[in-house]
Amino acid sequence: MRKRRFRRKKYSRSKKTFLKVFLVIFIVFSIFTGFHFVYNFLLNWDKLTVKKINYTGIKILTVSQLEKLLNFKPGKNIFKYHIPADIYEKEKWIKKIKIVKNLPDKITVKVEERKPLAILKGKAGDFVLTVDGFIAEKYPQVLKNFKVK
Repeated sequence: MRKRRFRRKKYSRSKKTFLKVFLVIFIVFSIFTGFHFVYNFLLNWDKLTVKKINYTGIKILTVSQLEKLLNFKPGKNIFKYHIPADIYEKEKWIKKIKIVKNLPDKITVKVEERKPLAILKGKAGDFVLTVDGFIAEKYPQVLKNFKVK
């Protein structure tokens, strides 16, 4: 008895190229769709809702001033909290600010404030010269917490 051999169907070169391109497009589309699904899932997941916001490193500014500047309120998703780009222009006392996201539901805002050096008295009012050369508004906490020359 004679053995039958099955022959593969031969595809032309253009069909092979088309299949490869189609496969690459399908894989890229699948990866994009997967990332998009994960991104939307994380942004809408209830377990990542912020319940507590802590502020550290504050000596001159108050918590209420920072809350007003940053507009941070509990209840939003943890990935939706960002530092505004103009924070350093709005408040000269802030030298550095960083958000630490403690999963699943806490945020810590770490603030590094400028150190006062001297008080400048002028016709427009009193201002504070900081160690690194900035002129900032005078707050009562400056006189209470630091020895200003």
